Amino acid sequence: YPDLGFDGANFLVVWEDLGGGNLDIGGARVTPGGTVLDTGGIVVSQAADDQESPALGFDGASFIVAWEDYRSGSSDIYGARVTPAGVVFDEGPVVRQEGNQLYPALARGSSSQMFLVYQGWVGTVGGKTYNTDRIWGKMDPSPAIAEITKPEARMTNSEATIVRGVLRLETSLSASSSTSWLIDVAGRNVLDLHPGANDVSRLAPGVYFVRDEGRGAGDGGRTRKVVIQH
Repeated sequence: YPDLGFDGANFLVVWEDLGGGNLDIGGARVTPGGTVLDTGGIVVSQAADDQESPALGFDGASFIVAWEDYRSGSSDIYGARVTPAGVVFDEGPVVRQEGNQLYPALARGSSSQMFLVYQGWVGTVGGKTYNTDRIWGKMDPSPAIAEITKPEARMTNSEATIVRGVLRLETSLSASSSTSWLIDVAGRNVLDLHPGANDVSRLAPGVYFVRDEGRGAGDGGRTRKVVIQH
C-alpha cells in the first residue's frame, strides 16, 4: 500500500513495513531522476501494534502522512509531518472517534489547505441510530491534535516550543547517555545541545528541530519542533 507526494524538488514515498514484526509506516525520499535519497528508509511510525494504509499529501511546507493505527485496540487515524529533509515530527492522533476509522486519503486544495477523508463508524447522531459506516471529512488535519468522542487528558512537558534567545533542555538528560542537537529544516546540524540553557540568539529566526538520541534503554530518541524568535 504505497503512496507518494512531491514537494517541488523530490518525492516522498510511504508504505506499510513489516520489518519490525508488526506493520509500521516507512518512507524514503526519491529524486525525479529515480535516485533513492534514504537508502535505509525513514521510520514514520513504529508504535505498538499495527499501522496500516498510509496516505500522504504536501501542504507547501511539509508532508502530512495519515494512516490506520491500532495501538489503542481499535483503528484510529494517526499522522505525522515529514520535512523535505526527511525529518519526522508531530506524530500523534488525528481522529479518535467511536468505532473504527479506516482508509484515509489526503488532498491539497488552494494554498496550504489540506482535506482528509476516511471511512468511520456512526452510532447515534442527534438521537437517531445509524450503526453503520459513513464517509467522514476533516479540513486541515493536524497530527497530535485528535478529534475524539470524549475528552482525553494528555501529559506534556513544560518545554516551550517557541523560544527567544535561550533554549532550555530538561536537566534530567544529564542522568542518561543522551546526545541532543539542533537541526534546521534542511536537516543540517546547527548546534550541539546540552542540558540546561543553550544560547540560540545567534541563529536566524525560524523553525528548527531538537533531536534527542538514546534517552534511555530501548529508546531510539525523538524529534520535536521549536520556533526561534528574536
